[in-house]
Amino acid sequence: MTDPKKLHVHFVEEVWTKSNIDVVDEVVHETFVGHDPIAKDVHGPAEFKLFLQMMLTSFPDQTMDIHDVIQEGNRTALRWHSVGTHTRNELFGIRPAGRRFATYGLTFIDWSGGRMRELWFGYDLNNVLRQLA
Repeated sequence: MTDPKKLHVHFVEEVWTKSNIDVVDEVVHETFVGHDPIAKDVHGPAEFKLFLQMMLTSFPDQTMDIHDVIQEGNRTALRWHSVGTHTRNELFGIRPAGRRFATYGLTFIDWSGGRMRELWFGYDLNNVLRQLA
C-alpha cells in the first residue's frame, strides 16, 4: 500500500483501534520526526513506538475516531476525536486518577515512498491537561 490517505487511515486504525504499534515498522521512515504538544519531538521509529506505547498504556481505553482525511501531494491531514481514561502510569507529571479526556485534533503527515517522514499532532493540550488534573 502506497496511497498516503489509505496509509494514514491504516496507521490510525492499527494504533488507536487495535493497539498495534508494530505498524510503525511498516509505515514509518528511519529518519522520521514526530511533533506532539506534550511530548515535543520524537525521532525515529523506535522512539515513536515508545511514545505510542506510553500513550496506549496510560490510556488503555483510548479511541480515535476519524472525521476527515484530506490529501494534497504527499501530505495528508486527518481530523479526529479522541477519548480515553488515564488509569495507568504517571504521564508528564500527572498521576493516573481515572479521569477521562475528550478532544478534537488534527494530524498532518508528510509521506515519502509509502513511509511517514514527518508528523504533526495538533490538539488543545491545556484542555486535555485540565480534564486530567
